Amino acid sequence: MSTLSVYAFERKSFQQAGPFRQIHGKTNGGPGLYWEGMWDIPPAHAVFAYVRADTEIAESLSEVVNTDSVLKFVEQQFEDAPKNPHVDHPVRKGPIRTSYQAWGDVDKTHVADPGAHQDSELIDTINIDFHCNTSPGMTALDGTIILYVYYYLDGDGKAQVRIEGWSTPVWDETPLLADFGAAGKVSDQMAKTLGDVQPLIQVFLESALRSFAGDKAYGEVYTLPGTGATVGAPFADDADQNVALCLVPRSPTGQSSHGWGPIRFRLPEPPSMPNSPPIS
Repeated sequence: MSTLSVYAFERKSFQQAGPFRQIHGKTNGGPGLYWEGMWDIPPAHAVFAYVRADTEIAESLSEVVNTDSVLKFVEQQFEDAPKNPHVDHPVRKGPIRTSYQAWGDVDKTHVADPGAHQDSELIDTINIDFHCNTSPGMTALDGTIILYVYYYLDGDGKAQVRIEGWSTPVWDETPLLADFGAAGKVSDQMAKTLGDVQPLIQVFLESALRSFAGDKAYGEVYTLPGTGATVGAPFADDADQNVALCLVPRSPTGQSSHGWGPIRFRLPEPPSMPNSPPIS
């Protein structure tokens, strides 16, 4: 049986990610009425629904990027950052987050091909929040490393991943205090470091995807809010923190075995990318 997943978002559109409530129910594979109450939830401004094939496999991207080996790699990069007499080494704040962002809203300063996607298409992000202490009299700094990651299927239906670019916004923790240009310098250094280690990150993402997807051929790839779980999933979750990668194997006829397909509330698929996911 297929699973109908319904997500109710607090923000004005699901494209803005953020907190949401979710319910999941089995369907009989054909048109029918499905109803379940969402009681005592904040006002919902956007609803996204998707019918998921019973052959779908799903993996939480936040779990993938928060393994010990990944966290140690991030900490080592922070420790190896060039010394600054007035700014301490960056320190990671909380777990690494996964989310998505509309391509039109992406900072394309460090994007290889700004025209790779339509503005309305959603691209996955890996987000590392960090903090820098500074000398007395200066404001401390906060920032986020944002990797823009695209999952897709090649001509043979094999799952692939590509880093499209990154951004490194840094801002003053206390705007009333001066930073003497430190925020811009830290942002530039972060961007340079990402350029240096991008090949290593690409290899890691490819290895993680291969461990999940294997060498099978798939008919669909898409990203959904939350962890991807349909049983035991938390009622409340946050698409600023967690998204899941989903794959649907090809049917024996070579077509997708998806079933009903999407139920409205979905961005249209770009004509140039027929395998584009509902959230990707």
